[in-house]
Amino acid sequence: MISEFLTQLEHYVPANVLIWFAVSSVGMFVGTLVAIPIILMRLPADYFDIRIPRPWMENHHPFLRVIGHI
Repeated sequence: MISEFLTQLEHYVPANVLIWFAVSSVGMFVGTLVAIPIILMRLPADYFDIRIPRPWMENHHPFLRVIGHI
């Protein structure tokens, strides 16, 4: 069943492209597993504390703030 699907898929997409997609998907998955803990360790301890107001995009142009809210 899967081999039939892959055979049909190879008519539309070459095998080397499928291999490239698979390798890049695994690479991005591993990169995400590495990046998330690093990003979380760099966050301040009170980052998610709702008692501390954080003005969002305070130093940016008002047009950029409107686009950011959309």
